[in-house]
Amino acid sequence: MAKFSWDKKFDLLKQYLNENDFRYPKGYEYYNGFNIGSWVMRLRIIRNNGIVQDDGSILYNGSILRKDQINKLESINFIWKSNNDPWEDRFNLLKEYLKEHNNEYPKIYENYKGFDIGGWIERQRVIINNGKLRDDESLEYNGGILTQERIKKLDSINFKRKIDIYEQTWNKNFNILVKYLNESNGQLPKKTFKYGNIDLYSWVSFQKLVFNRGEMLENGDIKYDSRVLTPKNIEKLNSINFKWIANKNRYCSKTIETKEELEKKKRYLVVLLNKMLDNNQEDIINNDTQKINNEFMKLLYED
Repeated sequence: MAKFSWDKKFDLLKQYLNENDFRYPKGYEYYNGFNIGSWVMRLRIIRNNGIVQDDGSILYNGSILRKDQINKLESINFIWKSNNDPWEDRFNLLKEYLKEHNNEYPKIYENYKGFDIGGWIERQRVIINNGKLRDDESLEYNGGILTQERIKKLDSINFKRKIDIYEQTWNKNFNILVKYLNESNGQLPKKTFKYGNIDLYSWVSFQKLVFNRGEMLENGDIKYDSRVLTPKNIEKLNSINFKWIANKNRYCSKTIETKEELEKKKRYLVVLLNKMLDNNQEDIINNDTQKINNEFMKLLYED
């Protein structure tokens, strides 16, 4: 990325203002390869929060704005205080992103319209999860502040306060599988097979392994070793007619061996998922593991 001197940045700002009817850039805006919006914000922060030195310069948090630089900015009637809230601009940008991407959150390193939106989202999460409560009930962490009003705005769009890395990775691999199936006329990969930078054959095999040998938990998840299949994972795989039958000698448990029995287990999980969705709750059996097992066994071995 090109480095710009202070004077070059100043010239770019003048050009930007002339081309945009003296509208100041938003915090995420780039101009000619330079993040001009962020630079303008930084100038304002130094000027409005810094300490004036004997030579007329202003020092703030290790950054300095010299007297001659201040004079240059004032020569173009630089607006030191803006009515625009940079946080609000970024929040609105997040809403745009979610709308365009079917409510899928960006990756931590992802950029959108020239702005590091993934990094911004992660900073909001860090403040929410690690911030210290202040007298005004805002949260502060490492210089970043989130007011209750901003937290409510994030909650209004169902902001994910914590990211589930395992679920995010699972969804990524599932999307790779869907892409592969579209290209292979619905045929699952055979033997060791890498596609989309993952060993797709192994990933598919592990889904079967967890489903066939895993323990059903109170919330409907199936867990085998450290791997988990949630009801939503199973619903997604069912939606593409995923074949749960695995190599019997490798994956099938002793109590579940036939295709019919596995199909019953699949139907049971679909019923469980539908109940969860209908009741809008995570645990529909009131944490009663025995009841889950009894209901499952009746379905599995009914005539």
